Amino acid sequence: MIRFLLLMFIIAEASAFEVKNAPIKITSENLTVYYEKNLILYKGKVEVTQKDFNIKCHKMFIYYTTSAAKDNKGALDSGSIEKIEFFDDVVLTKQKKFASGNYAIFDPKINAVTLRGDVTLRDQKSYLKGETVVYDMTTKLFNVTNHKNSNNGRIKIVVDDEQIEQAK
Repeated sequence: MIRFLLLMFIIAEASAFEVKNAPIKITSENLTVYYEKNLILYKGKVEVTQKDFNIKCHKMFIYYTTSAAKDNKGALDSGSIEKIEFFDDVVLTKQKKFASGNYAIFDPKINAVTLRGDVTLRDQKSYLKGETVVYDMTTKLFNVTNHKNSNNGRIKIVVDDEQIEQAK
């Protein structure tokens, strides 16, 4: 039981992925803005960096509201973003913490991040594997699920004893 609680503590540290009040740098091979659709599309080796937090993927869609963008003289801020979607080999890192999946979505309306498709959360040698992880950034709660055809519907957790000893 202690191992399980310590692992949940380690995984909860993924809340460290939250970064505020720092400039955001986005690089990609292509950028397309669809004004009529209120959509910004980044494609090709997309990388988003804010302080020591990093996201890599192949495509990123940013959906925004027109009125909020106009109110801010065309500049997007967190209040004008409706959602952000990340596609294809999504990798989130911060220091030694790592999360990956096939698809991710940030929904600021509910203040949650969902990671889907062969999801792995890793902190050094300890890790969790599942099909879908939803992280509620307000309540700091994780919900991990697996499909019946994926690993017999079971979620996999591996805990490194050395890391537990260091956490004590």
